[in-house]
Amino acid sequence: MITDTYEVSGRLSLLDAYDLRETAVTSLAPKAFVQRREGDSWNAISTNFLMSTGAATEKDGTSIFVGRVGLAVLEAFRESEYKGGY
Repeated sequence: MITDTYEVSGRLSLLDAYDLRETAVTSLAPKAFVQRREGDSWNAISTNFLMSTGAATEKDGTSIFVGRVGLAVLEAFRESEYKGGY
């Protein structure tokens, strides 16, 4: 996960990294799933996230970090999406 490097370096504690990941999932899920039900592609949802947070246009480390964490969460949502049949 994106936060692993920050944990190893000591910039994030294990608890802070867990809280960050949990916050990212609970923040992104509602809007992402609504957009998906409305027919948006995962690419469109990711682009919307990057543009709405400024992660696509800002150059500072915080924006880049937020963008990387958000994209990792959205990728996990995409991968876990039911594709029909088991």
